Amino acid sequence: MKITQFADATAFLNHTRLFLEEREAEYNLMLGIADRISQNRSEQNLFFAVVESGQGEITMAALMTPPWQVVVTRGGEEELRLLTTTLQQGDWHVPGVHGPIDEAEQFARIWSTSTGQKIVEGNRLGIYQLGELSLPEFSEGKMRPAMPEDEELFVEWTEGFYRDADTNAPKEERLPRIRAFLGEGRLFFWEVDGTLVSMAGWHPAARSSARIGYVYTPPEFRRRGYAGLLTGMLSQHLLNSGKKNCFLFTDLANPTSNSIYQKIGYRQVTENREYRFVEGDA
Repeated sequence: MKITQFADATAFLNHTRLFLEEREAEYNLMLGIADRISQNRSEQNLFFAVVESGQGEITMAALMTPPWQVVVTRGGEEELRLLTTTLQQGDWHVPGVHGPIDEAEQFARIWSTSTGQKIVEGNRLGIYQLGELSLPEFSEGKMRPAMPEDEELFVEWTEGFYRDADTNAPKEERLPRIRAFLGEGRLFFWEVDGTLVSMAGWHPAARSSARIGYVYTPPEFRRRGYAGLLTGMLSQHLLNSGKKNCFLFTDLANPTSNSIYQKIGYRQVTENREYRFVEGDA
């Protein structure tokens, strides 16, 4: 068994795309990150690695885009130990791990034992895939794309989204991501009588798929169905634009959001876990 690191996202994807697309729904996050970086070609100091058997079969893939956590696919203990050693030898700072339940938990234990860092449990994340879209009936409002002048509101609502999701997203990464969403036309609002009441955006996920994210409704506008309406309309928009699949992540501890997505046709495919690492005396 050997681990190979790749200098860039393009080389990584050329080597792993077939492996990742066999479980496209499960690995849509990794595919989306790598595809975005491959097309952007501006990010530096990134980690891409593949573990292969003696026969050259890929048994695990991993990537990390600091300051974000390492993302892993399915794999065994030997692969995870090899990944841990490689990250430590490269003096990589690993803030946490995101991946399938068993692999994320196992990597967290191995990393904690090796480094002395404590494990902090993160979110249980359901990966949902759109089946047959069922748009809810509505009598008020419309979806509209975000505009440059919406940046201040997007920043404010994004902070609310992160608070609600209990996401340890690096603050230094938030504004660049917001501007990318706006600049690339990937953010939408639900508007009622000139008032913006909900938002949702989408990320590229593999070559012909999309992952919906940043779904947020301020507290004063909740329980009126706006998030479900907007997510459904955005899903339809993405399908009309040529996307073959739509995915999204949900916090499994939030039954309300899970119910909303199920009502419009999303079905859970699998579950991922997140863990964060902190110093032992923290």
